[in-house]
Amino acid sequence: MVVDFTNFFVVLFIIGTVFSVGLNLLLEHIDYNFRKKHGKKIPSELSEHITTDILTKTGEYDNARYALWIPRMLVTTSLSVVLLLFGFYPHVFNTIWNMTAGVAGDIAQKTAQLAPNGNVYLTIIFFALIASLPGAIVDIPFALYREFSIEKRFGFSKMTAKLWVIDQLKSLLVSAVLVLPLLLLVICAFEKTQGLWWFWVASGYTVFSLFLSIIYPLCIAPLFNTFTPLEDGELKTRLTNILERCGFQANGLFVIDASKRSKHSNAYFTGFGKAKRVVLYDTLIEQMDMDEIEAVLAHELGHYKLHHIFRRFCTIIPLVFVVLYLISLFI
Repeated sequence: MVVDFTNFFVVLFIIGTVFSVGLNLLLEHIDYNFRKKHGKKIPSELSEHITTDILTKTGEYDNARYALWIPRMLVTTSLSVVLLLFGFYPHVFNTIWNMTAGVAGDIAQKTAQLAPNGNVYLTIIFFALIASLPGAIVDIPFALYREFSIEKRFGFSKMTAKLWVIDQLKSLLVSAVLVLPLLLLVICAFEKTQGLWWFWVASGYTVFSLFLSIIYPLCIAPLFNTFTPLEDGELKTRLTNILERCGFQANGLFVIDASKRSKHSNAYFTGFGKAKRVVLYDTLIEQMDMDEIEAVLAHELGHYKLHHIFRRFCTIIPLVFVVLYLISLFI
């Protein structure tokens, strides 16, 4: 199947891909050069807390990830371009469309034409599944190398092969449950609202984003980690005081069993409205004293206090409306 290089979306895909790859390569290269020049210089303010050995190991870890990122990005991007140039995507779409058309599909396949009565809902669902498979399969070796080579080499990963496979299967299931309703929304908007499909899709995306922020801490995150309420004690008292000073109303302080996968430590808050909860990695509690844990949580609360999440939401949502409207004009 010959690709139509005069098609606006083909041109946009190629330009966008080249721009994205070039920009990311440039930014990562700048970051890499900065690490080479200044990566072992300890700021005077941190001289009592960081050693040269720790800083050196941190730089080596970042460099190892960078060395993997380059071929990973180039291979996955090249695959997408090759599939486009060889007409993989329209071929898959047309084949599924004809198959869902039954007898008319058999006739259309023989004449290399589209059947007149294919099922658009089944076509889009199966197309999305099949079109995503090549990229997902090619990315597996890179993901495995990062987890079981780089992360293991630097003493972070505690992942087992069994747990890794289970995580991937859970992620696929969750993605399917979340993405399918969005796909059906897009198809329904195209069929029922004609020229206003962009408005209804953007509106649905907005509502879905808010809904997801509510159900994620309650239904999705517990599929991967066990959440345990932080035990009463000095740490809970000090963290609760910080929350109260910031005016952050949380539906509890929780500890997750991050140590079963990694030694990385973190803290974050998630959810929306009354569903907000503060989450601490168990590795954070093991590795840091109370002052340090307070500092980590204070950093996260700084995003809340400065309205970073709200500002991002107010930027992204209007942008979704604008981009979809522009696409509707070209369609």
